[in-house]
Amino acid sequence: MDRPDLTTALRKNAEATAAHILESARLEAEQVRTESEREIDSKRAASLRQEEEKYRLAARSAIAAERHASMRALLLARVQLVDRVLELATSLLPGACATETYRSTIAAQLEDSMLFVDNQGARLLCSPELIPTLREAAKAYASVLVEPDAETQNGFVVVSADGSVTVDKRLDTQLRRMRPTLAIEIHERAEER
Repeated sequence: MDRPDLTTALRKNAEATAAHILESARLEAEQVRTESEREIDSKRAASLRQEEEKYRLAARSAIAAERHASMRALLLARVQLVDRVLELATSLLPGACATETYRSTIAAQLEDSMLFVDNQGARLLCSPELIPTLREAAKAYASVLVEPDAETQNGFVVVSADGSVTVDKRLDTQLRRMRPTLAIEIHERAEER
């Protein structure tokens, strides 16, 4: 081979080798770029999942807090409803004592009360307007005294002779005792509506 042919052959060989190296480098660069994009996409997807989970947890927490606040508001409203109903009932007690319906129950209430006290010297304390009704009912018991008492409103109180037993038959006391039962019934009726 002569020199110009050798130079040409070497140049062609060098160009082919350079082209092969460039093609290999280009393919390797393309492979690195593809792997990098996959890695970036994978990390982006993982990051998005983490962010979504974080927002999902925050949303669940916010929903739970709102449910708690709503339940609290509902319970407070129910308590206020019970309070209002019982306040109204308490305000109606003086008028209830004046009714014939209430006065017709006094003899039975007194009979129940006398089971707890010795009727010898027992005292019945009541508001002045109930004195005639209680005196009539007390005729069935020996030496029971009916006494007016300005502090005993809306019913009567039976006190044993020695003061050791007191039976409170005032309507406001009975209403206070019945408060838990009445609260349940008020709640049930409110839910029916």
